[in-house]
This record gives sequence, C-alpha cells and structure tokens, in this order.
Amino acid sequence: MRKKSVGKSFRKINLASTDDFGPKNDKIRLWVINNGGTFSTELNDAVTHLVCSKKAWKSYPDIVRDARRQHVKVISLDWLEDSLLSSSRRPKPEKEYEWETIKRRQHEKEQAIQIKKDNAIKEAIAKFDEHCIDFEAQMQTSGYHPYTDADGFCYSIILVRTFLLENRLEKLTLKLFESDAIPHTYACYVKYTRKGASGREVLAIPGSSWEVAFDAFRKFFKTKTRKDWNDRLDGKPVPISSDGNADDPFRYEPPQGRHEPRGLVEGKTRLERANEIKPDGDDSVTMIVPTIEISDDDDVGEKSHMDPHACTPPGTSW
Repeated sequence: MRKKSVGKSFRKINLASTDDFGPKNDKIRLWVINNGGTFSTELNDAVTHLVCSKKAWKSYPDIVRDARRQHVKVISLDWLEDSLLSSSRRPKPEKEYEWETIKRRQHEKEQAIQIKKDNAIKEAIAKFDEHCIDFEAQMQTSGYHPYTDADGFCYSIILVRTFLLENRLEKLTLKLFESDAIPHTYACYVKYTRKGASGREVLAIPGSSWEVAFDAFRKFFKTKTRKDWNDRLDGKPVPISSDGNADDPFRYEPPQGRHEPRGLVEGKTRLERANEIKPDGDDSVTMIVPTIEISDDDDVGEKSHMDPHACTPPGTSW
C-alpha cells in the first residue's frame, strides 16, 4: 500500500496551543503535522507560534504570558485555518491574526463607533438648543421672560436621558416664566426633543399664580428625575442602567462652577444656607428684606411688588 505523502508547507512552524478549542484540539495537532510542521504539547524554546483562544487571551494564563516573553507569535485559530484553506497551503503573514493586532483594531473600531455616537448626540443637542431659543423668543413676544430667583438662578433647566445602544438622546427643557407686567403672573412649560421628534407641553398656563406654576415645575421634575427639587444638590445619584432604557430617570446636572447660582433650596439662598452653619463666636445676622420694583407709572408711596432676597446688613462680620 502506498503511504500518504505529507506536505511540507509548515516545515518551519513549531506550534503550541492553549488547548481550549474543544473538538478541534486534536485536529490542530494533525493539521500541523500533516503539513510538515511540528506540534509541541507545551511551550518550549523551539515553539514559533502559539494558537490562542479569545478566552485564553483575556484570562492571560501562564502559557500566554510566557509566550509573549519569549517573543512567540500569539495568534488566533483563524491564522491556521486560513493558511491551510489557501491554494498554496502556506502560512499566511501573522500580523493580522496576532491577538495584539486584533484587540487594537477592536479598540479602534469601538472608539470610532463611540465618536459617531458622540457626534450624533452633539447634533441632537444643537438642534434642541435651536428649538429652545425659538420658543423663548415666542414667550418674550407674549410679555414673559425666564424666571430668576433671589439666588440669581434662572429656572430654565435641562434633563437628559441617553440610550447608548440606540445611539439616541432624549432631552427635556423645563422652564418657569414670569410676566413682564406687575403684579407678576407665571407660566411653566416643558419642551421635549429627540432625534426625529419634538414637542411642547404646558404645565401651567400663562397667568398662573406663583404657587401653581412652581408646583407644576417641582412635580414634573420629581416625576422625571425621581428626586425632589429640594434634594437636587444632595450629590446622591439615582441608579440608571448601563446602556440606558425607557425605565431610567432623566438626569439633571446642576451648575458646577463654585460661584454659579444653583437656586433656592427650601426657599433659602446660598447666603442664608451658609449663615445656618457659622463658626463659633460669629454673631453676624442675615436679614430678608424686600426689593421694591416701581414702574414709571407708579407713584412713590403706592403699593409696589415685593420680591424678597437675602442681604447682610453693613458692618456685620462675615
């Protein structure tokens, strides 16, 4: 009987394996031997290639670590299969099959995907901001302006919810408006925007009292963020899923600047809250005094609109 000839295309290859390929473990050994190569059951100085699984590369056992120290080419099984399936059955260049190259390209691909997602989100934000500017201009023509409290904080806030897997951003702008006319009346609106859709909802109609408008503002904030308005600065994040889904709450990011106003908390300004925590021996007092807005048509001495704010009397220590 004529003996089956053995190929020689792998005669310069001495291959070892991480031996975690299941039924293919024995086949790997035969493939190398039948094509003129040497198969080593363990790593030694003669080994030129280590066929490594994705799992082994990730867990990084001793054989993988030692192979890299010995400058052995740590490759995927695809290199062996593609080489033997080629018309010449010769070893293919290893670079594209080395795990370092595979992982680097995977990282670059993930980065490119993330950049694409980030750009899409930036585009959505830009369009959203355009809509908000247009809406605010409409309110100004109706005799309303965004409300600013005694802390200098403008009640125009943004709530965000991100869906990473869908490359989608949902954004809410919640606004309190105050009339230009005195006595002031108020309104509360929310604008919703996501890619391909936008809308606006009236939470408190123009002409509403302060209590009605601010109550609508607070209730909407709590419904969407699952956090009370007075607890927004407590630094305790509400849990969300890693990839984002429709059950997640919206996120609110308060101003981060050290001296940026963040709004009243339980009706108190930053100054009032700071006065509640004073060093021993500090007898300074903060008083709440009204500011008086007098229009051109008002006579001095007539009843005017009172807007409380914080003030420390001159001469008191701070």
